[in-house]
Parts: sequence; structure tokens; C-alpha cells
Amino acid sequence: GSGSRKLSDRVGRLGELAFHWEQAGERVQAANYALLAGDLAADRFAFDQAVRHYRAALDLGEHPPVEERRIALRLAAAL
Repeated sequence: GSGSRKLSDRVGRLGELAFHWEQAGERVQAANYALLAGDLAADRFAFDQAVRHYRAALDLGEHPPVEERRIALRLAAAL
């Protein structure tokens, strides 16, 4: 319905921001937006989208080990 389309639009916009930050060479900002997109998708049970964004956040970021584990746990929960 309309609610799922709005969710998809918001997740998509966050994903686009992640992409644009990555293209600008700002990998940390890109990872932050990918993580936000993943969280929003997971909160709405859109696990396929959450997995994609969490993987992007892990690939993009140079995270401290604790943060990397936290993102990996979110990814595992969405799988």
C-alpha cells in the first residue's frame, strides 16, 4: 500500500544520499547514511533492503571494531 511505498521512498532517499557521499569520497558519511537506511528498513521488516544497506555500511566505513561488530550484528539479525 501507500505506507510501504513511502517507506521504500525514504529508504531509497537515504540510500541515494549514501551513494552521493561515496561518490564525493566521503566514505564515513556514506556509511552513516547506509546504516540509517538499513535501520529504517529493518524497523519496518523490509529485511532485504536492510541487508543491502548494512552490507554497504560495512563495505564503506572504516569503523572502530566495536561499531563494526554492532553493524555486523544488525546485518545478521536481518538475514
